[in-house]
Parts: sequence; C-alpha cells; structure tokens
Amino acid sequence: MEIRVLRYFLAIAREENMTRAAERLHISQPSLSKEIKKLEEELDHELFIRTNKNMLLNDEGKIEVTFCRKRSVARNVIQQ
Repeated sequence: MEIRVLRYFLAIAREENMTRAAERLHISQPSLSKEIKKLEEELDHELFIRTNKNMLLNDEGKIEVTFCRKRSVARNVIQQ
C-alpha cells in the first residue's frame, strides 16, 4: 500500500465526499475513485458506505483510518 493512496483514503474519510477530496488533492475524481477501488480490492473489503452525496466510513474503514494515522505518525518520527 503506497503512502499516496493512504493520503487519498484519509482525504475522503475527512471530506466524506469523493469530489471534494479530489479537489483538495488536486486530482481528478475518476482517478481518485479508481485508486480507492484498487485499495479496497487489495484489502479485500469495502471501506466506505456510499450514498448519493457522501462516503461515510464503515467499521472496516474506521479501523483502517486508525492504522493509517498511526503509520503517518511513525513515518514523521522516523523522518525527524
């Protein structure tokens, strides 16, 4: 799992919306959607509850957010 994809995942979790997350990340919405779909396939489970307007974390997604944030903190400590 690439750091870039983790950033994408966290942006969607924060924004709760694919379009807003794509705008924040300065990438196209279809590209972001593809990356998240690949991540979900890699992890073998969905991470979001998708509605017409929002993407909300499901239970697996909430666990993954915790993991990503810990990984991000560890990476920052190592870089210092």
